[in-house]
Amino acid sequence: MKTTTTTGIEVTLTAKLGYLDRPTVHASFAHPKAGQVEVDLQGYGKIQGKDAAYGDFRGQTVALMIPQADYDAVQAGADSIIETAIGAIRSGATRIELRWSEGSPLSGYVTVTKFASQLLRDLKIARDISGWGCLVDEKAAKALGESFTYAEAVAYTQPARELEDAAVAMAAAHRAEKIAEAAAKGSPVELRAWTEPCTSRTEECGLDVCVETIDAQGRTAVRRSHTW
Repeated sequence: MKTTTTTGIEVTLTAKLGYLDRPTVHASFAHPKAGQVEVDLQGYGKIQGKDAAYGDFRGQTVALMIPQADYDAVQAGADSIIETAIGAIRSGATRIELRWSEGSPLSGYVTVTKFASQLLRDLKIARDISGWGCLVDEKAAKALGESFTYAEAVAYTQPARELEDAAVAMAAAHRAEKIAEAAAKGSPVELRAWTEPCTSRTEECGLDVCVETIDAQGRTAVRRSHTW
């Protein structure tokens, strides 16, 4: 899109994916002193009291006083790049490709197809490794292969998701049952119990017994007891 600043400079705005695939508006224009300027804009707002799109060029803030409607339109186009790519993966038009990565801390199957990692994380067969990338579950990768469709991934995870849904439903039913029991009794009742390492620094205890109770309003509390 071509637009013009309030001072008459013609600017070409382009939708793109910037650093870390962030939807970005790129501005290109000729400046009388700096020459040709290429800058990825970071946003639109008040710069020295004036409405402008802004970005960093050679360590200095560039403010382009262009219509916000033009900036927003191109930003929407940048946002749609990701939406279109994810839609193509969901529909099967784009296959999900994996490759084996050997290294530390990212060692295992990783996604090659852009934005596939988000979908695989939603299916709970992939996880982020603290800024290094997305690691795909090795069992899932071996079952699906290094090239597969999103529909195949959904089908693979269906049994696990059904078990998880059943567990969630069972827990909700158990909770509702205990709330009704607490209402009938007129006092909190035990919801669940477990053991975990003692948190006390003074007691000679290695294990605590934890009991979670619930009242008629659904409020919970945890009581810890030491074991000696």
